[in-house]
Amino acid sequence: MFADYAFYTSSYGGSALSEASFSLYANRATAYLTSIILDVPDEIPDGLKMAMCAVADEMLKDATGKAGIQSESTDGYSVTYVAPVSAKRRYYDLAAQFLSGTDLMGRWIC
Repeated sequence: MFADYAFYTSSYGGSALSEASFSLYANRATAYLTSIILDVPDEIPDGLKMAMCAVADEMLKDATGKAGIQSESTDGYSVTYVAPVSAKRRYYDLAAQFLSGTDLMGRWIC
């Protein structure tokens, strides 16, 4: 796991994941990021920790059925969806936001 729950809540500013569910999604996000980066550094940079947090949040959205929702209203029950994009592509795009310009990302497109 690249980041702990304290980093998730304080530095990343996350609130979607509870402390109890953080390990599950953080481990999954770490596994995904490990598969797309060139090498795991000995000292984990903040960008990689932020990428892990962002991907973990997105994985939670997928698990709860909230992925792809752009906006939602409760009074008149209105839901607006974004164009469908594969989960793998969304994870890659989130990781790239934090890892672009580093030597961690490969030059391939997901």
